[in-house]
Amino acid sequence: MTYIYRPGAYNVTDAARATLTQPGAAAAGAGSWWLGPWPGFPAAAAIPAANCAAAYRAVDTPGSVWGAGPANIAESYVNLNAPGVNDLTLVLNPPPWAAATGWQITSVNVCLKTGIIAATDSTWSIFMKYSDFTNPAVNPYLFGSQSVGGFYLRPGNAFGPGVRYSNGGLLTIVQAVGAGNLGIGGRTSYNNGVANAGLIGLNAGAQIENFIGCYNAAGVPSSYAATKIQAVAIYNVTLDANQAAALGTAVTGAMAQL
Repeated sequence: MTYIYRPGAYNVTDAARATLTQPGAAAAGAGSWWLGPWPGFPAAAAIPAANCAAAYRAVDTPGSVWGAGPANIAESYVNLNAPGVNDLTLVLNPPPWAAATGWQITSVNVCLKTGIIAATDSTWSIFMKYSDFTNPAVNPYLFGSQSVGGFYLRPGNAFGPGVRYSNGGLLTIVQAVGAGNLGIGGRTSYNNGVANAGLIGLNAGAQIENFIGCYNAAGVPSSYAATKIQAVAIYNVTLDANQAAALGTAVTGAMAQL
């Protein structure tokens, strides 16, 4: 797998780049964790690369069927699906990083910018693996944006355990999710690859750039989630139940854990 490395671990705006090839590769029968094909799932479930806006892997897990992960924090910022396009940039400061646990979000100042703005038709998808979530704010967000409408994941709330999913409109699930993976596929929400009951509301307005580790409140980072983030994949189409289940297994399951 080829990564684009930006010289200077934290200077993600540096225009000078060199190509770096990581050791390791996906195991036989495995594709890429964000596109498939996935071992044990139908080949038809694979997602075209053109439908992935970005995929980020923040962990290097030895023995993974998906091969090597990033060797340093700079490599974790690279969009694996299209290096150099929608690579992550900083809100202000880099998050603490460890190869085994990924990015540690500690405040709005260490959140990450994707450069991605979802469409306004409630069709986009997002899948995200995280761990060690605590609730430092009234509304802690793992990912997203909000101006009038919104595209975001919120794993908890100071007023209760509800997980909130938004892809324009809202859906709240009354359950605590401190670790695992959350996802949105159009108007369907997922917890560890399993669909929740009910549909996310239809889009209510314009979208803005998505942030990771907090959410973009009309241009201002807000409401960070104290957590560790291992992987994020964003798609410009609605993923179906097979694809959601495969992604849930690819990023969390014992068979193919990142």
